[in-house]
Amino acid sequence: MEDNKVRRFVELIRLYNSEPNKRVFRVDRDCYIITTIFSSIDDKPFLRIGYSDYIEKFKKDISSVVIAPGYISSLRKEIEQMEEDKYNTNFILPSSIYNVILKYLPSSLHHKINVNVIDRNEVGIKDSEVVKEISEKYKTYVLLYDNGNFAITFGGKKVFDLFSALTNDLTTSKILNLLSPKLYEILPINVVINIGGNYVIRSKSKDIMISTDEFDEKEFLKTPIPLTTVRSIVGNNVISLIDTIRLIYDRSSLRVFTNKEIYEDFKRFNLGIKFVEISDKIDIINNVNITTKKGDGKYSIPLVSKEGVKKELVFGSSTDKNVILLQNLEYILLEDFSKGKVEYISTNLITKSPEDNDYDLEFSRLKDEIKEKFDKKMVLSDVHREFDKDNVRIKKDRERLEELVSLYEYVSSLPYSERVKLIVKSEKLEGTKKEEEIIKLAEKSSKTSPSSDIQTSSSSKSSAAQGLGEGKSTINLKQPVSSETLSSDTPKGIRKGISRFNLKHAIVGLGVLIVLTTGILFLLLRDEISNWFLTEKEREVIEIISNLDNTYEPELTHIQTNLGITITDYDIWIYVNKVAVLNGYKPLTYRNPQKWEDPDWVYPNMSLKMVDGSIVIVRTNDNMWNISKRKIIEDYIKKKYNVRVESRAGTNVYSIEKK
Repeated sequence: MEDNKVRRFVELIRLYNSEPNKRVFRVDRDCYIITTIFSSIDDKPFLRIGYSDYIEKFKKDISSVVIAPGYISSLRKEIEQMEEDKYNTNFILPSSIYNVILKYLPSSLHHKINVNVIDRNEVGIKDSEVVKEISEKYKTYVLLYDNGNFAITFGGKKVFDLFSALTNDLTTSKILNLLSPKLYEILPINVVINIGGNYVIRSKSKDIMISTDEFDEKEFLKTPIPLTTVRSIVGNNVISLIDTIRLIYDRSSLRVFTNKEIYEDFKRFNLGIKFVEISDKIDIINNVNITTKKGDGKYSIPLVSKEGVKKELVFGSSTDKNVILLQNLEYILLEDFSKGKVEYISTNLITKSPEDNDYDLEFSRLKDEIKEKFDKKMVLSDVHREFDKDNVRIKKDRERLEELVSLYEYVSSLPYSERVKLIVKSEKLEGTKKEEEIIKLAEKSSKTSPSSDIQTSSSSKSSAAQGLGEGKSTINLKQPVSSETLSSDTPKGIRKGISRFNLKHAIVGLGVLIVLTTGILFLLLRDEISNWFLTEKEREVIEIISNLDNTYEPELTHIQTNLGITITDYDIWIYVNKVAVLNGYKPLTYRNPQKWEDPDWVYPNMSLKMVDGSIVIVRTNDNMWNISKRKIIEDYIKKKYNVRVESRAGTNVYSIEKK
C-alpha cells in the first residue's frame, strides 16, 4: 500500500508538471486552490484564492493567499482569517487596498500582509545544480495587473486568470446575476428593502444601494433581490462597501458615493467602477436626496408627503419623532410614506454546499414561494442546469485535491533522503548523471545533520525585492533572484525587483540529541549551545548583530549583500508605512525613491513602536531609512540563523534569538 502511495504521488507530479492547467482546484463557489508542487521536497505547496469553510482542514499546507477584493474575496472574512492564522500564511494584497486593510487589522498582525510581495527566504538544497535546474524549469509566478485582475503561471503557462474565472465559473456573483432578471418584475418599485444590513431603494429610474456598518453576508445571500438594476452605491464603511460591490456582477456603469477619506483610499482601487467624493448631500435618484452628517455613519432621506408632512427615513438609530426608522423586512413607499411588511423572497441555494443533494427540493420551494406571494410563475430550469453542472465540477475538484493532499502529507513523512530520491522518478532521470548527483545528495542527507546540508525553510516576514512599474507586477513562488536574472520568457511589463520563494522542503529545528552512558537521551537546550556547534556563517552573523545598532549606510548595504538579502527602496517604504501607521501617522505616498515625501516625523529620543512589537529610540543623526533597514536585516537573521545575541548602544536594543 505504501509503495502504491509513492507511485501515485510520482504519477500526479508528472501529470501536473506536463499539464499545468490541472493544478487549479475549484473547491467552492468563490474559492480556488492552486498547487505549486513540483517535487517530493516541496514545502506547503498550495495557494488559496477566495475562502470556503471547506479548506479549513488544508490550512496547514497553504503557504500564501492572494486576496482579490471586490471580486471574489470577502475582506471581512479575510481579516478574520488573518486574525485566526497560526500557520504563518502570507496574505498578498494589491497596493490599492493595502492602506485600507491596515486601518482594520490590529497592528500586531500588520506583518502578515504584503503589497504585491511574497517575502519568503530561499529554501532548498545547497550546491545542487540539478535541483536548481528543476526549480528554474517549474517557476510559478503571480502576475498582478493594475486593473484588479491577476494571473498565475506555472512553467511559463498560465493556469489561472481571475477575470476569466469570473466569466466562466458560476461564482456567487454570477448566480445572483442569473436570478436577478427573473425577479426584476416581481418586487414593486418605490420600495426600500433591508437585506443583510444594506438597503436597496427601488425607483423608476435606477436602483440605489446604501451600504451600512451592519452588513450580514449570509442574510444578504439568502435574499435574491435584483442587483443587476443597481447603478449607485452610497457608503462610508470600507469593509461592507467592498463586500457589497463584489456581489454585484455588472460593474460597467456602477458609481460609488462616499466621503473624502474613503475616496482618497479608493482612487486607485480598480474595479471598473467610478468612485465619487461627496460632502454632505447626494442628488442621485429622481426626487430623492440622501444626506449624511460627517462622522456619524448614518444616512437619511428627507421625505415630504402629498399633504406636506416632512419626515426623514433614517438608516440607523434615532430618537427623533420625525424620523422613520426602517426595520428589517419593512418597506416604505417613497411617494406617500405608506409603511408595511414587504413580501420578499429568500432562498438557501447560494449558501448551500455543492455536495448537498437537495437542490431539486430547494428549486421547487423557491418557485412555490414566488407563486404564493406574487402569483407569478417563474422558469428556473436554465439556472438549475447551471447549478448541476457547477456542482459536478466542484465535487470532482474536491476529490482530486483531497487525494493530492493525502499523498503529499504521506510523502512528507518519509525520511528526507527518500524524498530526495523521488525527484529521480518524477523527473525520469534514471540512468543519467543527474541521477548520480541526486543519489549522492540523498546519501549525504541521511548521514549528516539536515541543517548542515539543507537550508532551513523560513516563514520570515522581512520584505523581499519589489519595485514599481507599469501595467502589472509579478511574484515568483520559487527562489529569489534579481531582476537582471530574468529569462527571456518573463512576461513583458513586469515590475522590476521580482520576489520569489522556493517551495522545496527543508527539515527544520530537530535539535541535538546526546546519548549518555546511562542510555538516557537529553535534548541539548538552545541556550547552552557552545561555540563549537556554530558554523562560520553563524559566527559572522553574531558579529554583525553585535554591531548592528551602530551601523549606517552604506555599511548596511554591504551587510545585506553579504547575507544575500534583497532589499529594495520599495521594501523600505513598505516597512516605514507600517511603522507610521503603528505610531499614529498617516501612510506615505509612494511615487519613486527620488521623490519621497519628507514629513520629518521622527526626532531624537522619540520612542517608535516597530512591526515586531519592539521599541526603538530614535538617536541623533538617525533616520527611518537606517532604522527600517536594520529591522529588516534583523528579521531575516532571526528566522534563518541559529544564533542568540543581544546588542545595546545608547537606548536601542537588538535581540536575536532563533527558536
